[in-house]
Amino acid sequence: MRPRAVVPIMILLAGPALGADAPDPGKETLIDEGVLVVAGRPGFARAEEFSIYRRPDGGYTVLSTIAADDDSYIATATWNYDAEWRALSASGQSEMKGVTRRLEVRRDSAPEGPIVRMTRRVTPKDGPMKLDTFTAPCDRDCLIDLSPGAMPMAVMTRRYDAAKGGAQTFRWVGISLTDDQVLLGGTATIWRHRTLAVDAPVGEVTHWRFREDLPSPNPGETVQMNMHLWTDAALRLRKFGVGRGETPSTIGIRDSESRMRVLGFNVWLHKYLALVIAGAFAGLAGSLYAYYNGFVGPNAVDLAHSMQFVLMVIVGGPGTLVGPLLGAFLVTILEKAVSIFTERWVMVLAAVYVVTALWAPHGLLGLLRPARR
Repeated sequence: MRPRAVVPIMILLAGPALGADAPDPGKETLIDEGVLVVAGRPGFARAEEFSIYRRPDGGYTVLSTIAADDDSYIATATWNYDAEWRALSASGQSEMKGVTRRLEVRRDSAPEGPIVRMTRRVTPKDGPMKLDTFTAPCDRDCLIDLSPGAMPMAVMTRRYDAAKGGAQTFRWVGISLTDDQVLLGGTATIWRHRTLAVDAPVGEVTHWRFREDLPSPNPGETVQMNMHLWTDAALRLRKFGVGRGETPSTIGIRDSESRMRVLGFNVWLHKYLALVIAGAFAGLAGSLYAYYNGFVGPNAVDLAHSMQFVLMVIVGGPGTLVGPLLGAFLVTILEKAVSIFTERWVMVLAAVYVVTALWAPHGLLGLLRPARR
């Protein structure tokens, strides 16, 4: 499979895990193991060794060891599930840039209902340990994720109700092994995309599609991640991949660069291309303005004009395509209308800027978004 320039592809290579610590040999039954090889440019490529065991009580334990190709970090994780593949607890540890992180996630109860408690211990190479605790609603069907890892996605294929079919959604909580990011209140959706007939001994491969909807720092917005997984008839992992979906990856980078790096996206390339494309459109607009106006002088790039462009984006809605167009239309109409009555129209635009920043930080489109929903 040829890797894309923008989105690295993850490939699962069949073979035994290289030294995963199995729980009590003889008591647990190994039902699957392998190595996830994640292709990508230096700094993103990694390998994830995994083993899946069935415990004597009927539940399951998943062990995972994730190591960067450039040895910049190594992380180990353990997930425990009951007999119906519902998450019971998870724990993990990582070493990255001289910082050790230890994570523990366990189910608990609270007056408001079932929750999970997440404990994170961060120990710098030369410094005191920092302890943080987080809680989040998490019912019996809730998934627990320790990223970067594909194991919760593999578990979802075992939880999928084939009789019901269609898209099936689970509540999702996660904590990162390689940075200090905690994600609460997300959802993960799975659906069976198609089933393919392949050569023996596999015989049949099912292509699963996943979508993660994660909370964004901006109220009312989400970050969307799309993944793919291929399993054989016995639900053993064959291949895993990350792909683009309905929400552009640039929005994910805007909201959480570290999360996108963990998933293998080339953040630097995305930002570089965004700068080049924006600069090309700005140059085109400047050329057209020179033809339209017949003259371009220093006053065309003074502070008032520069702030006017910023105001257009803020009024319409930053981070959108339609927002700046709407803002440009409204600000231009307002400028022409106010300048008829006073020469101090710049002060009126400044007042509009202040009002928008205080009461409509996401612009007019941000105000209209809840109404559309």
